Amino acid sequence: MSKSTTRKPNPEADDALVADFRSLEDALKIHAPNNNQLRIYTTSVRRLVLDKGITLCSTPRGVKLEFEALDNMPFIRNHRRGRSLFWAGGGVTVTGCSVRGFTLEVGQGSADDAWDDGDFDRRFPLDLDSFLRQPVMQYKSIDITRRDLISYICNKIGPAHLDLKREGKYLTLDMLRHCVSMRISDEGILQIEHDLQRVLVENPEFKVLRTGIDMVYAEFLSTVDAIVNSPSIRTLVELIEQELSL
Repeated sequence: MSKSTTRKPNPEADDALVADFRSLEDALKIHAPNNNQLRIYTTSVRRLVLDKGITLCSTPRGVKLEFEALDNMPFIRNHRRGRSLFWAGGGVTVTGCSVRGFTLEVGQGSADDAWDDGDFDRRFPLDLDSFLRQPVMQYKSIDITRRDLISYICNKIGPAHLDLKREGKYLTLDMLRHCVSMRISDEGILQIEHDLQRVLVENPEFKVLRTGIDMVYAEFLSTVDAIVNSPSIRTLVELIEQELSL
């Protein structure tokens, strides 16, 4: 006679998931979060997806998790053809400006010729592992996945550092944050500046300014958006809230 291995709901994990989900809803509404708010948001994302706290709540209830991710394949194909030096997916509103698809093109060709037909706003469901493996940035031959980006930003802001070495992908993210800047002018126009020869500042501070757009934070918010607006995750949160209210 075999014993049942069915997991039972974990009340502490359920409480944490609901609190984390609601904090991430707030993250999408605040244009310039302070350091304390940033720590809360990054801790919530780390706990939900890197530590897989969300699966601890979904598995006992038989809920299939699907994250609504933006399709970055048009940018990936363009990059593989050698037409871009760098791209970032974006896809959310930051400091009042919606940014979707930032690229540094190579050469003087027509931008229209560089792209194949595609729906840049198309979303498709991914399971957790595929969601974390999805490339969200590329610079030269370096792919930055969602897992890389979350680990980087948690290390920069969060209370629990992940002991990342400042080399490879993480040094690249430092460089891109320092050498590429986006800001909203007094006239409300998005201005983008880049100088990839600029001297890198050692361990640049992570700070979100009201008039500026940090590309890494924009990608982080795109991850938050995919979590918060996933129908399956919203269903899971609502189910848990109903159970907790009984």
